[in-house]
Amino acid sequence: MLFEAIDKAFFAVGMESPISHLYRGTLHDYLRCTVCGYARIHADQFLDVQLVIRDKSSLEEALNG
Repeated sequence: MLFEAIDKAFFAVGMESPISHLYRGTLHDYLRCTVCGYARIHADQFLDVQLVIRDKSSLEEALNG
């Protein structure tokens, strides 16, 4: 919500928001058929990171694997 508000504020004054350049990432989803060899790659952009922290004692531990 914060990034969206910042983007809107910059857009309102005709400027490009720095948020997308600083915090945007790209996730590549790759699928390949083991029978025919067909492959496809789909790229999705994101501004947040999904992280499973189950069985971890801290965020730092989850980030380190």
